Amino acid sequence: MGAQKVFVVTGANRGIGAEYVRQLLLEKDNYVFATMRNVPTDVTAPIKNLQARYLNEEDDRLALIKLDLTDEASIQAAAAEVEKIKPDGVDYLINNAGIQEGMMPALETSAEDYNRVLRTNVVGPFLVTRAFLPLLKKKQTRTVVNLGSCLGSCTAVAGTITNTNPMHSGFLAYNSSKSAINMQTAVLANQLNAEKFTLISIHPGWVGTDMGLYTAEKLGASKDDPLSPQQSVEGMLKVVNGLSQKDNGRFFDYEGKSMDY
Repeated sequence: MGAQKVFVVTGANRGIGAEYVRQLLLEKDNYVFATMRNVPTDVTAPIKNLQARYLNEEDDRLALIKLDLTDEASIQAAAAEVEKIKPDGVDYLINNAGIQEGMMPALETSAEDYNRVLRTNVVGPFLVTRAFLPLLKKKQTRTVVNLGSCLGSCTAVAGTITNTNPMHSGFLAYNSSKSAINMQTAVLANQLNAEKFTLISIHPGWVGTDMGLYTAEKLGASKDDPLSPQQSVEGMLKVVNGLSQKDNGRFFDYEGKSMDY
C-alpha cells in the first residue's frame, strides 16, 4: 500500500456525494470523511452499506461526520473532529453539498429562496474551505474541488438571450449560486496559489439524481438521458486524479473539458 490519501466529501448521504464516497473507498489507500447535516438521521441505505464494509475492525477507512453548511459552529466542529481522527491532515476537500431551489421564472424568485440558496451553496462551501485550510496545509496535495454547474457559466447564459431556454431565464437563485462558486474558486485560487493549492470548479453533467430529476420535472424535459451518478463521478475523479498545480483556478466538466466562466 502507498501513502494514505485523506478525503472530505460534503453532502455525502445521497446522490453524487454518496457515489463519491463509494468510488473513493474502492481504492485501498483512501480514507474518506463523509459529511452530512445530521448523523445518524441522514444516514441513507447506500451509506449504511458502506459503513458495514469500511467502518469495522478489518477495514476502517470511513468516518461519518455531522456538518451543516448553514451553521458555522457545526462546520468548525466538523473540522475539529476530522483533525482528531486524522491529525496529519487532509489531502482533498470535495465541496459537493448544496440545494436546488427557486425553480421558477426569475422574477418570481422570493427573497427567502434567494437567500437560502446563496447561504447554502456559496457561503457554506466558503466557510468549509476556510475551516479545513489548516488541515489541507499539513499535506502537499492541497486540493479543493467545488461542485459547479454549466448553469453557473455567465458566458453560456449570456450567449442565449433568446428566452427559449427556461434554464437560462429562470433558476435565478441556483444559477447565481453556481456563478458565485466559480468566482469563489477563482478568487481563492489566486490567494492560495503561492501556497501551492489547487482549487477547481467541476460540472458533473446532467445526472439522474433526485436533484437532477427534479429539475427535469420542473422543465417538462425528458428524464430518459441523464448520466448515472456512477458515470458522472467516474469522470470527475479521473479529472481530480489528473490535477496538478497548473490547473489551479480552472473550471472543468466531468470529461475534463475546460468550461467558460
